[in-house]
Amino acid sequence: MRTLTLLVKAIALFSMLSLSFGYNYSEPFLGMLYGRKWVDQDTVQALQVYTVLLSVLGINGIMEAFLFAKGINSFKVYNYASVFPAVIYTLLSFYFIRFTTLGTGSFFIANTISMMIRVAISWNLEIKKHVTLRTFLL
Repeated sequence: MRTLTLLVKAIALFSMLSLSFGYNYSEPFLGMLYGRKWVDQDTVQALQVYTVLLSVLGINGIMEAFLFAKGINSFKVYNYASVFPAVIYTLLSFYFIRFTTLGTGSFFIANTISMMIRVAISWNLEIKKHVTLRTFLL
């Protein structure tokens, strides 16, 4: 369990770094990498939201790897529960594209919410039996 705690804390540290620098410096980074003609509001906004998605993807990867390494007894329950985030992703993507002006970043926002639900499912199925939330905060 100590390994899981250590990995989640390392991902959280990396996430804080990427969020603090990635969100604020997306526009200069795109300008240096691709030139000024590729820098527009939609591209910058997509990269900013993508930095948030990377953080959630990292935590989701660690949690699901632990879940499957532990060998949960209820793989069917997990498979059925995994349909829910896919449906949420599809509905949110449709909603964001159709009714908001978020552009490409809307897919990243929908995916972030879907991954957060998957982390919650992993936590509720197996991880909370082994690790308390308090150990992640200390």
